[in-house]
Amino acid sequence: MFSRNETVSGRTAFYKTIGVHIDSREVKRWLELHFAWMEGSNLGWTGRVWPQKNNYLCSETNDDIRDKCLVESSSSGLNESQTGAVLACLEMLHWDSKSNVQLIWGAPGTGKTKTTATLLFTLLQMNCRTLICAPTNVTITEVASCVLKMVAEAKSNSLGEILLFGNKERLKVGPHIEDIYLNCRVKRLGECLGPMTGWIICFASMIGFLEYCVSRYHIFLENELSNEKEHEDVSEMKEKECRTDTEIIKGKCKSFLEFFRDGFVSTALPLRQVEDVPESFVDNSFFLCMKIKECLSVLRTLQDSLSGLDLPNVRNGESLMEFCFQRASLIFCTASSSYKLHRVAMEPLTIVIIDEAAQLKACESTIPLQLPGVKHAVLVGDESQLPATVNSNVSVEAGFSRSLFERLSSMGHSKHLLNMQYRMHPSISLFPNSNFYNNQILDAPNVKKISHEKHYLPGSMFGPFSFINVISGREEKDEDGHSRKNMIEVAIILKILRKLYKEWIVSKQKLSIGVVSPYAAQVVAVQDKLRQSVEFSRDTGIVACLILLSKGGLNSEQPITSMERK
Repeated sequence: MFSRNETVSGRTAFYKTIGVHIDSREVKRWLELHFAWMEGSNLGWTGRVWPQKNNYLCSETNDDIRDKCLVESSSSGLNESQTGAVLACLEMLHWDSKSNVQLIWGAPGTGKTKTTATLLFTLLQMNCRTLICAPTNVTITEVASCVLKMVAEAKSNSLGEILLFGNKERLKVGPHIEDIYLNCRVKRLGECLGPMTGWIICFASMIGFLEYCVSRYHIFLENELSNEKEHEDVSEMKEKECRTDTEIIKGKCKSFLEFFRDGFVSTALPLRQVEDVPESFVDNSFFLCMKIKECLSVLRTLQDSLSGLDLPNVRNGESLMEFCFQRASLIFCTASSSYKLHRVAMEPLTIVIIDEAAQLKACESTIPLQLPGVKHAVLVGDESQLPATVNSNVSVEAGFSRSLFERLSSMGHSKHLLNMQYRMHPSISLFPNSNFYNNQILDAPNVKKISHEKHYLPGSMFGPFSFINVISGREEKDEDGHSRKNMIEVAIILKILRKLYKEWIVSKQKLSIGVVSPYAAQVVAVQDKLRQSVEFSRDTGIVACLILLSKGGLNSEQPITSMERK
């Protein structure tokens, strides 16, 4: 164990001196755990990770939760095993005498993401403070998108209670999730509270316009008349001596209705731009009052009420961020980023949910579990799928790569099995089901239909799955000598892709193709060939990626795996 005053570079140098390989990612994980320790967080699984007492309770009774979830799960299409898993997680919230951990075990295609999203959506409606973590940015973005879709369909929750934070580029924040992204929300809130663009100036402008629109119109007419007279010559003025000022400008100036309409639009536009903010930031009664006919009275009420709201300092970015965290009941982030929540002064979280928990080392899972006040945890994953990445064989043999999900499972902790898969053809699911899941996984009715079996290429060779033995391939190392590639396999992949592309053009059906390989050089070679081919110069839905990158959420209808080696 190292002291708190030791530097990372010093520890790295020590490791190199004794001949042990040090991974920068492991240093990062150690720092995150070390930071939590320095902040005084609870360590230890049995006594200190779970606090002895938590006064925060969700606002609904156990029966209400069960009834509500049963109705929502039936309407959202959850099967019996998925509904049972969600209900078990909700029921443990009311076991105030002790903390609890629930494991949700799901094979590929069994709806882990949908089940997790349904659980999160129910917790959101209960106003139960929840942290949802995942090992990768791709996974956390996928879950967040699924929850947002449910919120949009229900039209019952404000996005102000949902918050996502992390690296914007790695999260690939787009229009579909930018409304819940922390930095975007802070920027938006700054605009709404700003002295020149915020609520106060907008309310004042609209009140002034509605109160003095008639007098402003008269001033407008006088200014127009004055400008008109300045540009007319003397002869024209003599001809109009007998005409009134109103007659002079008649037909040239806006009518009062036109003036009012244009002025209202220009004044209301900035007000509309600052009205679309989460309802959790202001009293809901304000939005109800907007429907009342006395607009002027309502605007004054809003203007006067702003001074009574506990709003953050618009010039202090950290204050705005803390304001967002304090009002969020559902927070999304990666497990490694969750250590930042130690610095935030907010009401304690009640439950931590970790998606793809089997892909996290046990020590990584403890990062979010050390947050103060956390009472319950839900681990969603499958130890039979991709494990945590550990480069040291010595560490793997010592069990360092084992996840908390796998540890608890091996100790006999009960798991909620999602027992129906909706993705694979029965002939494909047969092998993993019998070898990894003891034939406990059922094939859903949709995968048994004849229409589910796609024949993109003719011939008996291309069935639901195919194995192609490339005996003439030759392994090559890349320029750095670290990775390998097999150009014969690359050529075969390109040939298959061209055939699939031709069939796709004829059928005009949507088709996603994924090419995966355990070697980075092989992936690069496939990508280079795709870029050089005229057929694939545009976006055709073909994705090539490295298996070992742990890319969660990458699903395709036609996956092609290149093993490269003989």
